[in-house]
Amino acid sequence: MDNEAVSPKLYFWFKVFCVVFVSILCFRFDFTNRISGLDPSWSMFLNLAFHDGLKFGHGLIFTYGPLGWLCTTRSIGSNAVLAFWFWLAVAVSGAVMASYVMFSDTMQRFSSRKANVLLSMIMLYCGMCWPGRFNHDYIFPLFVMSLLAVCWHTGELKFFVMASLVSSFSFFVKFSSCAMCFMFLSVFAVSVFLRNGGGVSI
Repeated sequence: MDNEAVSPKLYFWFKVFCVVFVSILCFRFDFTNRISGLDPSWSMFLNLAFHDGLKFGHGLIFTYGPLGWLCTTRSIGSNAVLAFWFWLAVAVSGAVMASYVMFSDTMQRFSSRKANVLLSMIMLYCGMCWPGRFNHDYIFPLFVMSLLAVCWHTGELKFFVMASLVSSFSFFVKFSSCAMCFMFLSVFAVSVFLRNGGGVSI
């Protein structure tokens, strides 16, 4: 969005809307005890495994990691309380990241064209993981993609480091999400290498 084409007040509230939207999107606390049939039983199993202290890779092997129960929380022990605080922290982190991009001088470094591309990409990805779908697979890749997009345009290494940390953490939640995150990191690294003619500087 070109902040010179609209009033400062309207542009300010647009940025506030983006921050609130991202924070709501990131709060993915999925709590229910209504389970019917055999297929959904795996979510109960993940919660029981965490509650009973089973070790992943030794006591069990599954496509979700040892923190996978955070995506499908059941009222077992203190699981629901821990999951609520975890997703609240994720929502706050998303709001902080969005605020930094929207309100700091980072956004001012973008030309109007680059800003439109960045916002369109983020909003498109947000649409893929709208809260009503409760598809947790996209949350961590969304963080990684957003951080890498900012890193690409600002050249600040700290955004790449944060994206790497988020990617590593996602390994403990769901392996497919982790693979998607590291795919983004790999594509980003190759793109930087090609853009710099064989150099590694961001």
